[in-house]
Amino acid sequence: MEVLRRSARWLRALVRWLMQARPVWGLVGVLLLALVGSCLVPTFIPPKSPEDRLRYFGLAFQLLGILTVVRGLLARERLFRVRSLADSIRQWWRRRPRWTPGSHTVIAGTGSIGMAGGEARLSTWQGVPPDADLPARVAALEANVDRLRADIQQHDKDIQAERQQRAEALAAERQLRESTTRDLRTQLEGLGASGIHVEWAGVYWLVVGTVLATIPAEVAGLLRLLLKCVQ
Repeated sequence: MEVLRRSARWLRALVRWLMQARPVWGLVGVLLLALVGSCLVPTFIPPKSPEDRLRYFGLAFQLLGILTVVRGLLARERLFRVRSLADSIRQWWRRRPRWTPGSHTVIAGTGSIGMAGGEARLSTWQGVPPDADLPARVAALEANVDRLRADIQQHDKDIQAERQQRAEALAAERQLRESTTRDLRTQLEGLGASGIHVEWAGVYWLVVGTVLATIPAEVAGLLRLLLKCVQ
């Protein structure tokens, strides 16, 4: 029983280990299917010879590799906002000299200038006539002190409100900057890490396609020899 448990545990670990290389098995599997299928397909199905089938498979792999490289280039153009070759050609074609001068449309517009001023607060002071007695003067002084205290309190409230608004604006700007930085880092990591694997896959398909399209007869002969050995 102990041997069976160890065997089952080892098999599960082996399967997990093999599944970690799924992209590699996919590339190898497609190539093996193409090679074996080119020799096992009946000869009455066109193209009839294995060499022609291998040559067509090589062409397909070459196109697949080119499309993989093009995908990486398009991703870089979108990330760095680079003008594509097609856009450059279209703009160059629009700048071609014309035999007849084209019509120019002049659009007239009106602009407005707005002026905004700060909030003005009017502070009134209570005055007394020159011949006022002492109680009237004291009453006016108390009223002016109360008014000054109210103005100072209101000024403090305005300062606190403005400080709160600026703190909220700075926090919002900081969050936006951090979010933009995270998105840019994610895009750069995706383009740098996963993009390398995509480009290597494109190189793989180009190499395989070049070999199959260049020497299909030799590859077909080697496959026939291997199949005879297996049988």
